Amino acid sequence: MSHIRLIRSKISLVILAGVVVGWCSSLHAQSGAHGVSAANINVVQNDTANTTNSVTVTATLAINDLRIRPGSNRGDYNVQVGPEFSDDYLTGVLMSSVAENGRNNGEASYPGKNYCTSAINYSRTGANTGAYYVPVFNAPAGAEYNINVAAAFFPYTNWLGGLARNSAGTANGANNLLTGSPGLVLGTHFIDNGSGVSTVNLASHGFDSRTDGVLLVTHGDNAKKYALSQVNSVNGTWNVFIKDNGTDSNIYQQGPVAFVFIPKTNTTVVSGRFSGDGTRLMYSGATPSFNITNTSVGMWRLTIPGQTPVTGTLIISPEGGETSNRDNIVSYQADGDGWIIQSRDLPGTGLQTPGTQPVASFVFIPVTARTTLVAPADRAPNQVKSPTLQVNVTNATPGNVTVQFYGRESIPEPSPDFTIAVLPDTQYYVSSRNGGLPQMFIAQTEWIVTNRVSRNIAYVAHLGDITQDGDLLSNGGSNVQQWLHSTNAMYRLENPTRTLLQFGIPYGVAVGNHDQEPIGSATGTTTFYNQFFGISHFQGRPYYAGHYGTNNDNHFDFFSAGGLEFIALYFEFDNDANADVLAWGNAVLQTNTHRRAIVVSHHIGNTQTPVVFRAQGQAIYDALKGNTNLFMMLAGHVTGEGSRVDTFNGNTVRTFVADYQGWTNGGNGYMRIMEFSPRRNQVVVQTYSPWVDEYQTGPNSEFYFPYSMQSQAMPNGYPFTLVGTSSNVPSGGAASVVWSNRETETEYEWFVVVTDASGNTTTGPLWQFTTATNAPPSASHRLLNVIGDSATNIVLLASDPNGDPLTFQTNSWPTYGVNLNFNTNTGAITYQPAHGFRGFDQFSYHASDGSATTAVVSVILNVVSPPDANANGLPDAWEAKYGITDPNADDDGDGHSNRDEYIANTNPKDATSVLRFNQASRAGNGSVILSWSSVGGTRYRVQYSSADANGNFNGVFTDLVRSVSDEMGFAPRDTPSTHTFVDDFTLTGGAGANAARYYRIKVVQ
Repeated sequence: MSHIRLIRSKISLVILAGVVVGWCSSLHAQSGAHGVSAANINVVQNDTANTTNSVTVTATLAINDLRIRPGSNRGDYNVQVGPEFSDDYLTGVLMSSVAENGRNNGEASYPGKNYCTSAINYSRTGANTGAYYVPVFNAPAGAEYNINVAAAFFPYTNWLGGLARNSAGTANGANNLLTGSPGLVLGTHFIDNGSGVSTVNLASHGFDSRTDGVLLVTHGDNAKKYALSQVNSVNGTWNVFIKDNGTDSNIYQQGPVAFVFIPKTNTTVVSGRFSGDGTRLMYSGATPSFNITNTSVGMWRLTIPGQTPVTGTLIISPEGGETSNRDNIVSYQADGDGWIIQSRDLPGTGLQTPGTQPVASFVFIPVTARTTLVAPADRAPNQVKSPTLQVNVTNATPGNVTVQFYGRESIPEPSPDFTIAVLPDTQYYVSSRNGGLPQMFIAQTEWIVTNRVSRNIAYVAHLGDITQDGDLLSNGGSNVQQWLHSTNAMYRLENPTRTLLQFGIPYGVAVGNHDQEPIGSATGTTTFYNQFFGISHFQGRPYYAGHYGTNNDNHFDFFSAGGLEFIALYFEFDNDANADVLAWGNAVLQTNTHRRAIVVSHHIGNTQTPVVFRAQGQAIYDALKGNTNLFMMLAGHVTGEGSRVDTFNGNTVRTFVADYQGWTNGGNGYMRIMEFSPRRNQVVVQTYSPWVDEYQTGPNSEFYFPYSMQSQAMPNGYPFTLVGTSSNVPSGGAASVVWSNRETETEYEWFVVVTDASGNTTTGPLWQFTTATNAPPSASHRLLNVIGDSATNIVLLASDPNGDPLTFQTNSWPTYGVNLNFNTNTGAITYQPAHGFRGFDQFSYHASDGSATTAVVSVILNVVSPPDANANGLPDAWEAKYGITDPNADDDGDGHSNRDEYIANTNPKDATSVLRFNQASRAGNGSVILSWSSVGGTRYRVQYSSADANGNFNGVFTDLVRSVSDEMGFAPRDTPSTHTFVDDFTLTGGAGANAARYYRIKVVQ
């Protein structure tokens, strides 16, 4: 997770003559910052191979940014501290523990529960140079094995520790190089005694093994060894042993040693040491802060008051050197609010309690700040598109915390593996020749039906030569019996009861040369083939997709598997390679570019590797190679096995030829099993006979090849991005952010990183939720009463079941007013009716959530008269504004009554406030430009009259009706403005006679 920055608390060391003076472990307790990066690591085995796809490794809890680095494989788990790893081995030591008391991965090679040891190592070369990883081996076999582990990185600035190894990397060589904390000197503080025994002596730093703390040890190499420590009761040093995890007693071996000292005085962590009877031999602090109980043979339960397995990381280190504990391996596993620790005796891995001898030392690295999920619940379905992510926070150290929320769209799980079964020439089975029997053919299809579910068999392809003698036997008689043997085998694939599929297992059959009459003639007949495997037989089956011409000799099927769509295109045996048929096949692939294409034809080439194309094979490839969805061609005909790879314009096509008719008993029932693994982007090919229950394992019989079935690019939302941050969150408080505008029907995952005042960070577990299926928003018609002569603020209403943000859009505008200040995000809008208008108006709108819309609904506006207390027809507000009361008076003496002035929306106290044109001019193109003084909210209509032949007024004016927005404009109510109209004659029927025209203006209510 490259987005999180590591913050380490660093304690300065005073170095004098190679000795650290006054190691200030007490400062840790004062600051509350232990500085350890740690993680509980969960390992899921995807397959038994040793590839990066074979395991899924995640940190269920991460402290101070210990990350899982990409590239882990079987028994090797990559870790790093922070975004940069190249200096990890120089800046601190990694310790590891097996965090699972045995695991059964269901492997034939290692049946039952396996018990393991872990180690640490770092890469010396390549892109991962300097980066740590955790190797794991089962005991006593000593093979890499997958099991859960824990890891903790102790920075050399905070802790006394180191890694001692051979400088040249010589196996079993002396540990002559020490990388560690300042002041640790090889030969003084770490002494290699040879034969797998070392001494750690911290006396010069003021630490005695008998009284001052515990020493944790881990083997420091990628090998089946582990480390044990022993308190030297005579001189206060530690003895360290390296042991093979498959040997008995005190047989030790040379190997690198990783170690770290945990002072008793450091109470930022919980440390201890215990014996077989549960006695606490060492504990951090003034009083014990843990409980340990011997519950049964070789088992102890550890509890730490106030802590649980989800509030920190536990590292344990086996103790040895005495008679009973010298060859024991230890592990632990979470158990409610505690841990079950097990000790097992090598080489048999049986549980053992070493009497009163020491069992192990341990350290528990706590998170200082913890989070509890509030919402959404983990894996909650049907969440809104903008969910609120919320956690509660508790903090064990002084000060508030910062909570960062990270999220992404979940990486989809790879589709399941699936299988395509391939049946080469069955001619000798149905004809009972060369030792073949019909039962061999039946054994093949019976195996397919029986294993349909367990092997996820998605399709069956028969490569042709179903029979030996086509339509007629050599004596001229009917060959129907061989075809009946064929249907007795192949029709078993269609049984819905046994296959649990309504139409059975999808399959197709190619026409081979021995299925034609005469044999090998593409222009002859295929009577029985089309009777038993023709159009009428397959029509109505959903996988049957089409054919060429009037028969089924050339046809194609559709099938789906592993989330992928396929097309299987069949060509009849034809040495002349019919050009029209090839053109048809090319058109079929071009029409189905979204389907991955497999071509099946009986005779494409020989069985050497690389296969040499025969005429039809070359013609098929040349005709179809331009289709980027073509990836594989299958053929039989020639005894043996062969393959070839062709690339055209970057697209790879693999050809496989397989035919076993020349083998013992006409093929002995051998068939091809092609297992497709989208997770590994790989196809594994096996050759198997259900008749003799044997696999052929030669290089041409069993192999694999890469084939991309899932994008290597991560999906939308990868990598994790910062959703938001909550700062200054007190202990006991809540932190939340809104994750806006997610997609519907999509799974998301998120986690939080909490940073306390001392700089310790805790990365929480990964939580998931799925957004709901999108439901369209809804809106309803509304009736609103609004006051005339005034603007009214309205909020358009709509609701969305998913809680999605909505945007609004108008579909029609008012007829007797205008809409102003429309906010499409909130639906806020201002309706301004025309001055003097009373009655009903309306406009319509809809809302959208980005995926769906509401129905178009109307807002019906009942524009009512404003208050008129004296009922004289003049609104009270207008009268008050101008100080008038008599509608019939003419206060400004301009010849117009106050009532007329109200209608015109002019000033009744100002004789110069009149409704008339201020300008009437003619433009160069002949258009007439009119302008007049206007008042916002008033609707003005221009009238015109074309002059008579003499240029005189004809006595009749015609209204020039324009849109309400053109006639009113959008000026705020009662604000002075100027209206302009240009008569370009498009609305007035052309220029008037003698270019003369009369105009006037009126107010429309």
